[in-house]
Amino acid sequence: MRRIVRLLVTLLALAVVVVAADIGARTVVLDRVADELQQAYALPERPAITAAGGSFLLQAVRGRYDDVTVRAASWPGEVELRDVEVTFPQVEAPAGIVLGRQETVRLAEGHAAAVVGYDELSRLASQAGVAVTVTPEGRDLKASSGFSVLGQEIGLALTAEPEIVPGTDRASVRLTPLSATVAGQQVSLDRVRQFASTAGIDVLAPVDVPLTDVPPEVDPRTLEVTPGGVTVRAVVEATEVPAGG
Repeated sequence: MRRIVRLLVTLLALAVVVVAADIGARTVVLDRVADELQQAYALPERPAITAAGGSFLLQAVRGRYDDVTVRAASWPGEVELRDVEVTFPQVEAPAGIVLGRQETVRLAEGHAAAVVGYDELSRLASQAGVAVTVTPEGRDLKASSGFSVLGQEIGLALTAEPEIVPGTDRASVRLTPLSATVAGQQVSLDRVRQFASTAGIDVLAPVDVPLTDVPPEVDPRTLEVTPGGVTVRAVVEATEVPAGG
């Protein structure tokens, strides 16, 4: 009986060591990758990276990690993104990367989501000296501004439908006007065109916000208007990237 107890204690101690080593390896490697991502993309905060595919040491030995997710609170660029999340079901990374060797990482097709805030949309929509405020209006967006007619400032609000528009190089978010109010009164879009043309503004033309900072491997597919901003969801193509060294 004493031998059995001693064996059980030994196995328990071994299990604790293995679990601790697994957690330690996971923390060290993922923190290193997070630091490299933060430096490479000049992120204001270090992103959070998780690999949920079971034992991390086993994944490291076989050179394949499952269910890898990268989360970043903000991603600066010509279009500032918030709450960025990128998920890959499988990442092949040779063990040599951990040892500092230059290797090729293979990423399976994944998915990405990011939020464009209303402050950022307002900044992008404000052009040619015309200040525009963008807010949510149900499933659509509301753009409010003002223009001068014969020396009188008139408030204008347009409700627009947002959609993803594919492009030859980059996709864009297009805002197509659906309805309008002038000085608080709903009017026809044709009437708005007459008012705006007097001020030299074509407010009924769809506004395209190009996603210029989106990598070519990322293909935006859908967007959703939420209280916190416009959420853009995309497919990330399978790709290979150099790493380590």
